[in-house]
Amino acid sequence: MAYANLQAMFKLAQRPSHTISNRQGDELELKSPAKDALLIVKDCSDCHASLEEKAAKLLVQSCNNMVLNVKSTLISGVLEILSCKKVVVNLLEGGQVRNGQKE
Repeated sequence: MAYANLQAMFKLAQRPSHTISNRQGDELELKSPAKDALLIVKDCSDCHASLEEKAAKLLVQSCNNMVLNVKSTLISGVLEILSCKKVVVNLLEGGQVRNGQKE
């Protein structure tokens, strides 16, 4: 069985994603029209970001000097922070992250 067919069978490739990238000094509201979306924040610096609505997963990559306020639940329970410097994560009332990964 081909790999693409396996993905289709298990619906692995069908999760929507929403990317916010290349922002500097902005207030970011992390949300997507689809509640099961993968949210990606990439190449941002000196920003304050807030997750106030449910999302499947949040990936923060190559960001510097960022404050991330999590006020809602990540459905998969996963927050990944990859290749970042000086990122502060605040879990506020109602915010839930089961698994965090920092690389």
